[in-house]
Amino acid sequence: MHYHCYIESYTTLKQTIAIASTLKPVIDPRVYEKIGISLGRSGKYNVHIFGAYPTAKSDHLSLFLHPVSLTRSSIFKRLILPFKLYRQIKKVKPNLAIITTHELLLTGLLLKLFTRCKLIYDIQENYYNNLIFQRNYPWGIRHMLAGVIRLREIIYTRFYNHFILAEKCYQEELGFIGSRYTILENKFAAPEQPIEFIRQDKITLLLSGTISEAYGVLEAIRFFRHLPPDEFELTIIGHCPGKKTYDQVTTLIQGLDNVNNMASLQPVPHTEILKQIGNKTIGILPYQPNKSTENKLPSKLYEYIGLGIPVLISPNPLWEMLIKKYNAGLIVDFITPPPIDNIRNSFSLIHDRLSTDLKEVMWNDEENKILSLTDNLI
Repeated sequence: MHYHCYIESYTTLKQTIAIASTLKPVIDPRVYEKIGISLGRSGKYNVHIFGAYPTAKSDHLSLFLHPVSLTRSSIFKRLILPFKLYRQIKKVKPNLAIITTHELLLTGLLLKLFTRCKLIYDIQENYYNNLIFQRNYPWGIRHMLAGVIRLREIIYTRFYNHFILAEKCYQEELGFIGSRYTILENKFAAPEQPIEFIRQDKITLLLSGTISEAYGVLEAIRFFRHLPPDEFELTIIGHCPGKKTYDQVTTLIQGLDNVNNMASLQPVPHTEILKQIGNKTIGILPYQPNKSTENKLPSKLYEYIGLGIPVLISPNPLWEMLIKKYNAGLIVDFITPPPIDNIRNSFSLIHDRLSTDLKEVMWNDEENKILSLTDNLI
């Protein structure tokens, strides 16, 4: 099913950009709210986003959403996935295709061969490091999968025109990108409609985004158990890709009436996460020490600071610099809870930061980068 909200004669005046994902929803924060909207509202491009459900109708004249059933429940379906997306994307005749996952690198190559479009690989993750260091698979299997993915990246991306890096550290970690890259960080894109914070009676710790062991969901729950239930509550909302972790979370929160568990085995729209932000919300990032995340700046950190929400975050020199610069929250060892008064007092940080220049955490400069890049390529 496709959503079209444009005048046919108007589209012929613009270049066409296709952005392709797999299991992330077509309204994914990076692809839709940042890159897609930035390109669409420039007036130069029609932007077609291909991704998974759930979705919503686009309110933007030049932005078209193509939710596709992208189940990967069998080896056969995973093998035909690149060809399925190729057939879908080819119909819009893109001048430029932005591929956002290693699984669709072949899709991009097919598009270049048969439509002559330019190609960008938007590297949102270092998949090799994720597989090796997050230990979601047995030793032999994770090393084999990591090797296959890296080989795929090296071979296919020889035919790509440019790379977008979601993290600065990737320029050091990914040797195959050479010098053909632009760093486009996941900074905070302010919603076009102001967020109305919900009224909260208790201090609410918010754990949002990807729900996984590597991102500290289990430590967050154990940490929360030390806080007085009459004063604090915990909201967990986001995509939990691992069934084992999902079951562990369900078990750990049993008997805790002050936990609002909205973790889902399916992707959760970003708009649903924003609806959980209230007047007494504290964002928590209980990441555990891991080589796959230690040099990355979590997009949630940019988001919470941009929204004026105080944060509790695990020790990390890179993250601490941003926290200290904006007086944005507390550095917390989630194994040993800090004095409760420190958490209560973190709300004063919001008022201290109201007049602060938040340029370093906002999307504006990144928008200029993506517009300059696409203008130069097409």
